[in-house]
Amino acid sequence: MGGKLQVTDELEKFGLKVGQKLKVKEKSTFDEVNNAKELTMVGFTSDGFIVTQIDGGMATVNYISFQKTHYEPIEEEKPERQMEFEDLGGSKIKVTNETEKSGIKVGQKLKVKAQTSLIKVNNPKKLEVVGFIDNGNIVVQLDEGVVLIYTEDGYKNLFDPI
Repeated sequence: MGGKLQVTDELEKFGLKVGQKLKVKEKSTFDEVNNAKELTMVGFTSDGFIVTQIDGGMATVNYISFQKTHYEPIEEEKPERQMEFEDLGGSKIKVTNETEKSGIKVGQKLKVKAQTSLIKVNNPKKLEVVGFIDNGNIVVQLDEGVVLIYTEDGYKNLFDPI
């Protein structure tokens, strides 16, 4: 105990994700682990160990087999997705529950590959796919504000995923 740990750049491995909150499944020999208010998966070492931080301070280092028998992930509730938006004309646009279509995913950040007058006038710093409407068209939000609607062909001609 007491040394410095170096983790790799990997964000996911062995079905575990950096930032994932954990709880003790089987008691540890360390009281700090058993009494922890928060256990967080913080990384992987180059020699195959898993690093878990205790209450934002010290960390434990374990093999995957130990990690899987002694800890389990805490399922975090995902925030509810916004389903209604406003277009440039002030009309309400309601998206479907669909989260992916033809390789286009809700949450996908975009960059402009072909300028249009609407894109140029609004000069957005952030473009994001926020959903699809009943006819299959794609809804793109500008700077967390208004949305524009595109056919799949129009979308593919104007945007590239980041």
